Amino acid sequence: MNGHEEQSSTAPSLWAAGSALLVYFMIQLAVGLMMALGLLLFAVLSGKDHPTALLGTSSFKSHVFLLAVPLSCGLSILLYRYWFNRAWKGVGFTGLGIQPLAPGRVGLHVLLGMGVSIMGGALAAMLSHGKSVPEDIVQILLHSSFAVRVGIALAAVLIVPVAEEILFRGILLSALLRHASLSVAVGLDATLFALVHLPDLGWKPQGLLPLALVGGVCCWRRIRTGSIYSAIAVHAGFNLLAVLVFFLH
Repeated sequence: MNGHEEQSSTAPSLWAAGSALLVYFMIQLAVGLMMALGLLLFAVLSGKDHPTALLGTSSFKSHVFLLAVPLSCGLSILLYRYWFNRAWKGVGFTGLGIQPLAPGRVGLHVLLGMGVSIMGGALAAMLSHGKSVPEDIVQILLHSSFAVRVGIALAAVLIVPVAEEILFRGILLSALLRHASLSVAVGLDATLFALVHLPDLGWKPQGLLPLALVGGVCCWRRIRTGSIYSAIAVHAGFNLLAVLVFFLH
């Protein structure tokens, strides 16, 4: 086996990438159900709320979200670390790019993500004739206490980008680049990233454009820097602006 073939073999296969994507959402579902059942059991034991009445409340949804998201993301990252051990620190197209990024460059990538959020939001507003396309998380935040809002916001900015970027710009992009050209791989990666968020958008397709745009930018930075942290920082900046707009609105 020559050096190029050996390097390519360290990148995840498409089968492994597809399995990782499926497992990610299965973990989210399983952890979400466990947290929901735990909160219902607590309500029964404490006698404060009737379980059936609690199910339909926004407070219940926000607490499930707050508990489930960090746990499911953490479990996913641990699984990826074990599952893709050989590719974990691979650079370029041969691995997941878990490589350091200078602190100053992290800040610049966060600002880039915020800029992409502004541009994507403007394009989405044009497509929807000036109407916003909020994700479900915004509706959850609207009916949450301040403490829960802060917890969800921190998870959205600091935790979710790590898990999703390792999955999409680490595992999936590396797998796609084994079988497709750079432009095709980036296009497929960004499109799939947007599509998996469609349920969160209330199935409104005009909301896909900002997500596809940030997905493409994350791919670009991951490839140019060789570090997944650049994509994580862009993603975090994208989510950060949405959070800031919500809290300052």
